[in-house]
Amino acid sequence: MSRNMNAALVSRSVHLYAAFASAAAIAGLVSIGIISPVKSEAQTFGSIYVSNSSGLQSWDSFNGASQGVSASFNGNGALAFDAAGNAFAMNSTQTALYKITTGGSLSTFATGVYPPGIGTDLNFDSTGKLWTIIGFSTGMGYYDTSGSFHNNSAFNSAFFTASLHNNIQTFAIDGSDNFVFADTDGTLSRYSQSGTSLGVFGATGLGGIIDLEADSSGNIYVSHIGSSHSILEYDASGSLIHTFATTLNNGNLAADNAGGVYNEQANKIEYISSGGTSTQIVNGTSNSHIVFRSSSVPEPGAIALGVGAFSLGGLALMRRRRHSRK
Repeated sequence: MSRNMNAALVSRSVHLYAAFASAAAIAGLVSIGIISPVKSEAQTFGSIYVSNSSGLQSWDSFNGASQGVSASFNGNGALAFDAAGNAFAMNSTQTALYKITTGGSLSTFATGVYPPGIGTDLNFDSTGKLWTIIGFSTGMGYYDTSGSFHNNSAFNSAFFTASLHNNIQTFAIDGSDNFVFADTDGTLSRYSQSGTSLGVFGATGLGGIIDLEADSSGNIYVSHIGSSHSILEYDASGSLIHTFATTLNNGNLAADNAGGVYNEQANKIEYISSGGTSTQIVNGTSNSHIVFRSSSVPEPGAIALGVGAFSLGGLALMRRRRHSRK
């Protein structure tokens, strides 16, 4: 093969990659191992979302680059995503619950939200019910898929006659659709949706629990401002399996389902890997609940080194072919 032909093939390879560098093509190249995304330890690619006074706002979870505002409204921080990727956010006065589609269309999902002043936690279960706290000493309720609100009176009656709680501070839903509650006295307890007590979950007396987060494996992350100012990870059985040290104070959490966790506090977001490395990725979030959404396709900047490896691999392949023809 002549040098001119070799150069032409190199040029053609570069142009061929550029022509097919769409999201679908990149996903295909990643899936078959031709290119490899470059990231920190096991960190998952995706986006961090908040609901604030600007609306539904997001950042690249890998490098903190702003992805703009998907829909404009005045939010109070409460935010959840359904299985289809639609976002649900409470307005600042908690008189309406908005739905934001994956295409950015904003509509009112429910009105007359009850009661004002609560409702800052929103969590979906596996059946599509959107649960929220209806009162620190009142209990739980949920929105069905049509936006109608239901007071879970059977659960609330059973829960508030039990002795494993004080007042509900925050909650998460585990992999079996059970509630894990944090009480104002720092106790974690688990209940079925019918109100059956499943006992104390993890530790007691943690003090100052701010947020609970469940990952896809059923692990529960706890942000608290006790003596350690740490983030605790419990497995589905309630055993402590990991402690994360934070560079910020403890705040709202989001798990990346790769063993790491995002922590939002004082308008900043840090990512703490499973190995303990902390990296501040966002500055200016306005103290909101945060939600992590993974992406199957890495951002262009994150695959730059992978593209370089692809190009070098192509040159090496052509070099081997050239020598084999001699």
